[in-house]
Amino acid sequence: MASDIIDVWVNCPSKECAHDIAEACIEQRAAACANVFPAIASVFRWNENIDRELEYPLVLKTRVELFEAVCSIVREKHPYEVPSIVAMNLRHVDPAYAGWVIEETS
Repeated sequence: MASDIIDVWVNCPSKECAHDIAEACIEQRAAACANVFPAIASVFRWNENIDRELEYPLVLKTRVELFEAVCSIVREKHPYEVPSIVAMNLRHVDPAYAGWVIEETS
């Protein structure tokens, strides 16, 4: 069961954007819960320029089979042309928590 649970990380340009995506994912049962972190400094190349921006990391707790559904919601709500959407498999998850995530996303 634990191997079915993933954390999906998305960097957002504002706290409001992160909350909008989180609420849409939870409302549509694509994620069980979300964490919005304080702003971080991001440095990246875009359109041949090196940019610096503050971004708000968003972590969505979900099942591996819902990754594409989460991606679809993020792409719809995120203002970036190419938002960062990455997932990490979780090898060890408390069985009760994993059961809750599965229940909330079913």
